[in-house]
Amino acid sequence: MATLPYDYYWSVYSETLADVAAELARQLARLPRLNLVEGAAGADILEGTRRDDALLGGGGNDTMRGHDGADFLHGGFGNDRMWGGNGGDSMHGCNGNDSMWGQGGNDFMHGGLGNDRMWGGTGNDSLHGCFGDDILKGEAGNDFLHGGFGKDQLFGGSGNDTLNGCFGDDLIDGGAGDDLLSGGYGHDTFVFNGGRDRIIDFETGACGCDSDHRAETIRVDLDGVDSYAELMAAARQSGGNTVFELGGGNALVLEGVVMAELDSSMFVFV
Repeated sequence: MATLPYDYYWSVYSETLADVAAELARQLARLPRLNLVEGAAGADILEGTRRDDALLGGGGNDTMRGHDGADFLHGGFGNDRMWGGNGGDSMHGCNGNDSMWGQGGNDFMHGGLGNDRMWGGTGNDSLHGCFGDDILKGEAGNDFLHGGFGKDQLFGGSGNDTLNGCFGDDLIDGGAGDDLLSGGYGHDTFVFNGGRDRIIDFETGACGCDSDHRAETIRVDLDGVDSYAELMAAARQSGGNTVFELGGGNALVLEGVVMAELDSSMFVFV
C-alpha cells in the first residue's frame, strides 16, 4: 500500500507554491538595492558583477551569468540559460524551456512553465520544477527537489536530500546520502543506489482501489544485491514498515508497506 491521500499531496504542492511566491516577493523587494541589468525583446547576454545583481531577461532566449554576489535572475519569456555563479542566488525561469546551473552557494531555483533543466551545484539548494516535464539534479549538498506537475526526473546527488515528485509519473533517484523520497500522486519509479533512504509512499497496489494505485517500481543498483531473493534475504518487518539492511551502512525503508505485499515484479536490478 502506502500511497498517501490526494489531499496530502495537494497540501505539499500548495505549501511549496507558497514558498516560491514568497521567495519571488522577497527578491522583488530587494530590486532597489541591486545592480540592475536588463535585457530587451531579443536574445540577450546579461553579465553580473561582484555585487548583488538583478538580471532580468525579458523576451527572447537569453544567456545570464550572475558571477559573484547573491543575485536575482529572472528569465522572462523564451528558452533561457542561467548560471548563478558564487553566492546564494535566486533563479526563476518563468516561461519557456529553461536551463539553470546554480554553481556555488545555497541557491533557490524555480522553473515555472516549460520543460526545464536544473543543476544545483555545490551548497544546499532548493529546486522547484513547477509545470512541465522537468529534470532536477541537486548535485552536492543537502538539497530539496520538488517536481510539481509533469513527468519529472529528480536526482539527489551526494548529500542527504529530500525529493518529492508531487503529481505525475516521476523518476526519483536520491543518489548517495541518506535521502527522504516521495513519488507523489502518480505511477513512479524509485532508484536505490546506496545510503540510508526512506520512501514514504511506495505503492504496492495492495489496496485494490483502482488503476491509479497499481504497483510502482524500485530499481536497485547496489553491489552484491542482484536478485529479488538476495534483496528479501536482507528484509525485516519493523512495525508497519519494511526495512532492508543491505550492509556497508546501506539501508532502504518502505514506510507503510508490509513484506507480504511485495513481489519480484516491483523490483529491477541493474
